[in-house]
Amino acid sequence: MALQFLRDEKLPADAATRVREWLRNVDWFNDHAAKVSAQYKGKYVAVVDGEFFVADSRKEAHDLARAHYPTGQPFVIYIPLRKRKMVYAR
Repeated sequence: MALQFLRDEKLPADAATRVREWLRNVDWFNDHAAKVSAQYKGKYVAVVDGEFFVADSRKEAHDLARAHYPTGQPFVIYIPLRKRKMVYAR
Protein backbone atom coordinates (compact mmCIF):
# COMPACT_ATOMS: atom_id res chain seq x y z
CA MET A 1 0.00 0.00 0.00
CA ALA A 2 1.54 3.30 -1.06
CA LEU A 3 1.47 6.04 1.55
CA GLN A 4 0.39 9.46 0.32
CA PHE A 5 -0.28 12.60 2.29
CA LEU A 6 -2.78 14.88 0.62
CA ARG A 7 -2.05 18.13 2.43
CA ASP A 8 -0.13 21.21 1.46
CA GLU A 9 1.53 21.52 4.85
CA LYS A 10 4.55 19.43 5.76
CA LEU A 11 3.94 16.50 8.10
CA PRO A 12 6.46 16.25 10.94
CA ALA A 13 8.97 13.44 10.35
CA ASP A 14 7.97 11.63 13.54
CA ALA A 15 4.30 11.64 12.51
CA ALA A 16 5.13 10.10 9.13
CA THR A 17 7.25 7.46 10.89
CA ARG A 18 4.36 6.60 13.24
CA VAL A 19 1.95 6.28 10.33
CA ARG A 20 4.34 3.98 8.44
CA GLU A 21 4.78 1.81 11.54
CA TRP A 22 1.00 1.60 12.01
CA LEU A 23 0.60 0.59 8.35
CA ARG A 24 3.23 -2.15 8.79
CA ASN A 25 1.12 -3.47 11.69
CA VAL A 26 -1.99 -3.39 9.49
CA ASP A 27 -0.10 -5.30 6.79
CA TRP A 28 1.10 -7.88 9.33
CA PHE A 29 -2.47 -8.45 10.49
CA ASN A 30 -3.71 -8.78 6.91
CA ASP A 31 -1.02 -11.40 6.22
CA HIS A 32 -1.98 -13.40 9.34
CA ALA A 33 -5.71 -12.61 9.58
CA ALA A 34 -7.01 -16.10 8.82
CA LYS A 35 -4.95 -17.76 11.55
CA VAL A 36 -5.51 -15.05 14.18
CA SER A 37 -9.21 -14.62 13.39
CA ALA A 38 -9.96 -18.33 13.67
CA GLN A 39 -8.41 -18.54 17.12
CA TYR A 40 -9.61 -15.30 18.76
CA LYS A 41 -13.24 -14.79 17.78
CA GLY A 42 -15.06 -12.27 19.95
CA LYS A 43 -11.80 -10.66 21.10
CA TYR A 44 -9.80 -7.54 20.34
CA VAL A 45 -6.36 -8.04 18.83
CA ALA A 46 -3.60 -5.43 18.93
CA VAL A 47 -0.60 -5.82 16.63
CA VAL A 48 2.79 -4.19 17.18
CA ASP A 49 6.05 -5.10 15.45
CA GLY A 50 4.90 -8.56 14.34
CA GLU A 51 3.55 -9.51 17.76
CA PHE A 52 -0.10 -9.59 18.74
CA PHE A 53 -1.93 -9.12 22.03
CA VAL A 54 -5.45 -10.36 22.75
CA ALA A 55 -7.98 -8.89 25.20
CA ASP A 56 -11.68 -8.50 25.87
CA SER A 57 -11.75 -4.75 25.21
CA ARG A 58 -10.12 -2.40 22.74
CA LYS A 59 -8.50 -0.37 25.52
CA GLU A 60 -7.11 -3.46 27.23
CA ALA A 61 -5.60 -4.76 23.96
CA HIS A 62 -4.11 -1.34 23.22
CA ASP A 63 -2.71 -1.02 26.75
CA LEU A 64 -1.16 -4.51 26.59
CA ALA A 65 0.57 -3.67 23.33
CA ARG A 66 1.82 -0.33 24.66
CA ALA A 67 3.10 -2.00 27.85
CA HIS A 68 5.38 -4.21 25.73
CA TYR A 69 6.14 -1.57 23.08
CA PRO A 70 5.81 1.86 24.75
CA THR A 71 6.71 3.78 21.60
CA GLY A 72 4.86 1.45 19.20
CA GLN A 73 1.77 2.31 17.18
CA PRO A 74 -0.66 -0.58 17.81
CA PHE A 75 -3.22 -1.57 15.24
CA VAL A 76 -6.31 -2.79 17.12
CA ILE A 77 -9.16 -4.73 15.54
CA TYR A 78 -12.20 -6.64 16.81
CA ILE A 79 -12.57 -10.21 15.57
CA PRO A 80 -16.29 -10.89 15.14
CA LEU A 81 -17.81 -14.10 16.48
CA ARG A 82 -19.05 -15.04 13.02
CA LYS A 83 -18.52 -13.85 9.48
CA ARG A 84 -20.77 -11.02 8.44
CA LYS A 85 -22.14 -10.58 4.99
CA MET A 86 -21.50 -7.17 3.52
CA VAL A 87 -23.94 -5.57 1.12
CA TYR A 88 -22.61 -2.83 -1.08
CA ALA A 89 -25.04 -0.53 -2.88
CA ARG A 90 -24.76 2.57 -4.97
